[in-house]
Amino acid sequence: MHMTSMAISSAIIMAITLSLAGCGDGNNDNIFIGDETPTPHRTPSPGVATATGTHPTATTMVESTATPGGTVAEPTATPTPGGGGPTCASGEQLVVMASVDKPYGGLSLRLGYPAGANIPGTGTAQSVKDRVVFAHSGGLTAVNDLDSSGDGVDDTLAASVVSSDESPAGLFVTVTFDCVAGQTKPTASDFACTVQSASMPDGTEITDEMCTLSVQ
Repeated sequence: MHMTSMAISSAIIMAITLSLAGCGDGNNDNIFIGDETPTPHRTPSPGVATATGTHPTATTMVESTATPGGTVAEPTATPTPGGGGPTCASGEQLVVMASVDKPYGGLSLRLGYPAGANIPGTGTAQSVKDRVVFAHSGGLTAVNDLDSSGDGVDDTLAASVVSSDESPAGLFVTVTFDCVAGQTKPTASDFACTVQSASMPDGTEITDEMCTLSVQ
């Protein structure tokens, strides 16, 4: 009986040993290894940045702040207020002197004048010529009283000279205006002087000749 129990025990141990040995025999036909179950990707929540291998390009927003007084405005002429100064008396005259800053041989300028000043006659009339005196004698001179605004009233005196002699810088022409009775008496700032052209006696052009005015 004892021998029988030992035989059964040995048989059981051998069966277990053979079963374990079968797992290491190199035959894996009956062993199945499934695909790796992929880890689901987490969808980022809105507003949460997801790191990637590429650095995002930074966009800089710059807000411009205006500095008070930083805007440069174009200069504008300030008109002379009417009625603020003395008025012209009957028979009163204004003497306007136009000067230039460089020597010249030939020169042409235009002298604009306000409604408070007047020259008798119009165009090239003798009454106009009588009111204009050139600072230097010689050469050919010309004067013309013009309506440059097209309103039917003369407002610009053109004066020019052409000479083979050089005239120095300084006083160019003196014009005597009637001060219109009842009008505000004009000052130098109410007149305007522009050099139309200038040249030396040999014909060399002067491109930067300037003119200034004074009123007596």
